[in-house]
Amino acid sequence: MITGVGSICDSLFQEYAKANRVDIRHLQAAGVVGDIAYCPVSRVGELQGLRMENGDQCEFYRAVSLDVLKEMSRDPSKRVIVVAQNPPMGNSNKTDVIHAALVGRLCNVLITDDYTADDLRKRFVGLT
Repeated sequence: MITGVGSICDSLFQEYAKANRVDIRHLQAAGVVGDIAYCPVSRVGELQGLRMENGDQCEFYRAVSLDVLKEMSRDPSKRVIVVAQNPPMGNSNKTDVIHAALVGRLCNVLITDDYTADDLRKRFVGLT
């Protein structure tokens, strides 16, 4: 399985949230760093709830849950591949959500660029 990740600041997930009146401030206050397969996650890969602007709980459609990603990632015969990069001069930063995918064991393969790999190494070596 191949999936992507998105930063809370500038991903399609954020656009969907705004279009569907999901409270982005609630997500940021709850520690959401981005999404993995349209599932909002904390810095350590834990699923976070979504709330509408009126406070009601909601959920976006997604083809796969985080539990399925974890289960598949544990199986040595299966691959869950996250493909993600940060543009070297852009204002997008997916480093935190890539970290969440790795620490949360939501993938077992990461495909990225040198710039992003170096950023991950500098920021998270020795951390969980």
